[in-house]
Amino acid sequence: MWAIVGRWIPDRDGGFSVVTTESCDELMVRDALIEADGPLRTGDRVWVEFVDGTDADAVIKLVKAP
Repeated sequence: MWAIVGRWIPDRDGGFSVVTTESCDELMVRDALIEADGPLRTGDRVWVEFVDGTDADAVIKLVKAP
């Protein structure tokens, strides 16, 4: 699903943010796998993919739109 990055807070484990999907749902993202040509910033459009785990401890991958 596509989403827009809220305030992105980078850290040594990847970062933290709340992303808002096209259906206006908010997802809390922490320590995600990030596929981008540079750091994520507020307002970036990303593809959200649940890679592994359960709902409670899912591994999330964010792919920045070109």
